[in-house]
Amino acid sequence: MTTSTQVTSASALSSVDEVPPIPLIADVKPLPRLPEEVTSEWLTQQLGREVASTEITSRRMEDTMAKFFMTIHWADQKEEPTKVMIKGCFNPERMESMPGGWLVKVATQEAMWYKHMVPKLKSPVEVPKCLYTAADK
Repeated sequence: MTTSTQVTSASALSSVDEVPPIPLIADVKPLPRLPEEVTSEWLTQQLGREVASTEITSRRMEDTMAKFFMTIHWADQKEEPTKVMIKGCFNPERMESMPGGWLVKVATQEAMWYKHMVPKLKSPVEVPKCLYTAADK
């Protein structure tokens, strides 16, 4: 099964706060299949910065995609907690039932847009800072 996950600050993990510079890392496996699998340990590995704890503050679970907001508490406590939005394909049963994997293709295209295109934009339109994006196949 293929899934995609995005962590954007200020929105695909959306951040309400100023987001510290975190390297964008992609294509690290395995990706979480459920929101509960987005743990402090998993985020530490993907973001390259130690996460002490996390707290899911709200969820929007749809039939196919999910978006949830989380507060990340950094282990070094150099910055205030970062508020992020995480978006991904967090419904394994539904993903497997989709004909031709079209939903995963759409989600993967969105993730790659954040990874490859947004950094090149020179536009007055504000786009959430993407901290992490990946798709697995």
